[in-house]
Amino acid sequence: MSAGNAEASLQPKDKDIESQNERLQETGEGIGIVDGQGINHLKQLKSFEILKSALKIFKSNTKFMFLMILSILPYFVFMVFYEMKLQKSIIYASSNPLLNHHPIKMRATRIPLDVISSILKNSVSFSQSVNQTQQYYINYYDDDDNTSYLNKRNEFFSDSLHLCLFYLFLYPLLEFLSLSITTKLATEVHAAEKQSTLRELLHQKVNIKGPFITYLYVHLLSSMTLFGLFWIVVWNHLSYSFSLRSPSIGFVLYTAIQSVMFLALLYKFMGWSAFWNMVMVISFTQDLTGVAAFGLSDYYGRHCKKTGFHLMLGFFVFGNVLRLPCLYAGLCNGSDAGVWITCIVMIFVSIGNLVKWVAFVLYFYHCKQQTMEKKIDDQEQDKTVKAAAVHS
Repeated sequence: MSAGNAEASLQPKDKDIESQNERLQETGEGIGIVDGQGINHLKQLKSFEILKSALKIFKSNTKFMFLMILSILPYFVFMVFYEMKLQKSIIYASSNPLLNHHPIKMRATRIPLDVISSILKNSVSFSQSVNQTQQYYINYYDDDDNTSYLNKRNEFFSDSLHLCLFYLFLYPLLEFLSLSITTKLATEVHAAEKQSTLRELLHQKVNIKGPFITYLYVHLLSSMTLFGLFWIVVWNHLSYSFSLRSPSIGFVLYTAIQSVMFLALLYKFMGWSAFWNMVMVISFTQDLTGVAAFGLSDYYGRHCKKTGFHLMLGFFVFGNVLRLPCLYAGLCNGSDAGVWITCIVMIFVSIGNLVKWVAFVLYFYHCKQQTMEKKIDDQEQDKTVKAAAVHS
């Protein structure tokens, strides 16, 4: 199949446009929002309006909200454990223990003069030259401090390896569980059709093989981008540590270049994340896998990239600003206060993650509606041009 035919197969048909327009006019009733407004004017929705509608959907059905929260519990427990390990590693790495030139510590201890004299009593020259008021010191290795240093360093590398493995293998499974249930529920609540009961929803057969394969693609791309951001931060931190010993103009220029690279990659990551999130929604709602889901997401998202960027930026700032108290929790060295702070923060982060997926379900329908209406406008414009050409 050629590229043109492939793109044409992804485009919505005229019947789909009409049925979608009729269904969107009844969306307010299907959502079940108290004020009854819903999202009738989906074309005019921006990121803030989508977020408000997502919050209304999240609160509109108590049973579905309970099931969403239940689906996020394994993710929440994992994130509490993960965040505590992460903050511990960040605090240790920020102290630059790996950059010290002389990590092995020495300790000086005073030796009594009579002990030295008794040891060296056979040395006449020594005993004659000794001043009774002098103090002698012997340097020896501080085994306790050095053992503590080595243990902390080994623990840091072990925790870093565990964090990477957890993020690459365990994190995707837990997030996918929450994502699949939340997307299904949000689609059910959003639909203008008769809403299913909780029991009916639990007994519905859901194809998760295709969406899971798509999610692995998305997770791989996201992990590679995050690794790039992390690598820039690490090199900038190391450069700063070495520059303290020999500051130069070159370091300032190097830091400026790294900062620009970081901001540019972060900007692209926000746009890509919105695109990838819509890929996941499409994979669940349209039963598309892999490249097909990516292609449809690109087609629908062409005219609303700015809205998706703002949505993703808002959730990114929300999640990372909330994590700032966890730095204090890491300084608490595993105390009860640190654990409670981390738990409270992760509750809000987990709920924010649920709202994010509901918002991207609405974002998908928003982009789809815009694409359909643009196609209608283009068709009407073509008819007008052809009619004008015939009359002329």
